[in-house]
Amino acid sequence: MNYDSFEQLSKYREIAPINKEHGVYLADCTENSGMFVKKVMTVYNRRVFDLLKAARVPGTPEIFCICEANGTLTVIEEYIEGQTLEDFAEAMRLREPSGLTPSAAAAIIIKIAQVVKRLHALNPPVIHRDIKPSNVILTEDGRAVLIDFNAAKFVSGSKSEDTVLLGTHGYAAPEQYGFGESGEKTDIYALGVLLRELLAGPDAKDASLCGDYAPIVEKATRLDPSGRYDSADEFIKEVERVYAAAEPHEAISRGSGSFLPPGFRTGNKRNMVLGTLGYAFIFFEGVTFLCPSNSLTDIISTKVFFTLICLTIVACLFNYRGIWNWMPLTRDSNMIVKAIGVILLTVISLLLLFFATILVVMALGGL
Repeated sequence: MNYDSFEQLSKYREIAPINKEHGVYLADCTENSGMFVKKVMTVYNRRVFDLLKAARVPGTPEIFCICEANGTLTVIEEYIEGQTLEDFAEAMRLREPSGLTPSAAAAIIIKIAQVVKRLHALNPPVIHRDIKPSNVILTEDGRAVLIDFNAAKFVSGSKSEDTVLLGTHGYAAPEQYGFGESGEKTDIYALGVLLRELLAGPDAKDASLCGDYAPIVEKATRLDPSGRYDSADEFIKEVERVYAAAEPHEAISRGSGSFLPPGFRTGNKRNMVLGTLGYAFIFFEGVTFLCPSNSLTDIISTKVFFTLICLTIVACLFNYRGIWNWMPLTRDSNMIVKAIGVILLTVISLLLLFFATILVVMALGGL
């Protein structure tokens, strides 16, 4: 036992079970504010978690502490606020009989595949082996986060076969049942199944139900790994090609294409309550905002301008309508670079709003 790790682990306290059967708990820390996830595992690959902790792969939870003792591994990782893809897809099916639009499904699968691409680019490559809707969290700012690395392993390059099934029936590739060794193409298979499910529903087994994406699903889910895409990058490019050819584009994933304002895009009740209170506060402040002039035009324009400033800041911070796609910095995988990009985008948006308001006021004054 590493006593430094044990001492670090003792700073985290279990608050409530998330999945007690699988040893997953919500925790807090005596030294830091915020929430964390504590996972206690008996089946694991310690080296995978060590690499993930050191690499800090964007699109995966940050790992803060790893402690191994008595045949168990305890991991403290970042708590991801959001909604699982499983819950989101179900909510969409309840709202619309057809469920997710093809463009929405493609936008989500691209985000997940980009995380897989980063994992496969590690040295050695890490394969997840349990990609499924309940292991993907969609955040309010439009990210897709891949969680639960209990089944993950390194790519060894050997010809040995998997002897223990680690994964979930329906998403696990044939090689995970002992017909070969898991590799990068194992995750490609799961991405294909996930894309098929998002396009045609959870009970769909036929790629032909997937419209323009049918050839991609068919190739990604071939039983023989040699017939699948060679890499996550190749899979992404094919999905992006079909997505780009769709005209006109349908509303894409939550946080990018939804017209609902931030706070209402996930269907999360707590976020909706906070969003309602936040927007009510913004509009209240806008109505009561003091104006130095008694002119009716000045009063209206000042109050409207103040309200628009607040709404613009919210839109930039929470990636409303995919606004982050307008600036390369906000698409960077480095969180510091992305934060700088969001700040710059907010400043630019406010300047554009300022000049637009001046033009409108001048036009109204000339009438």
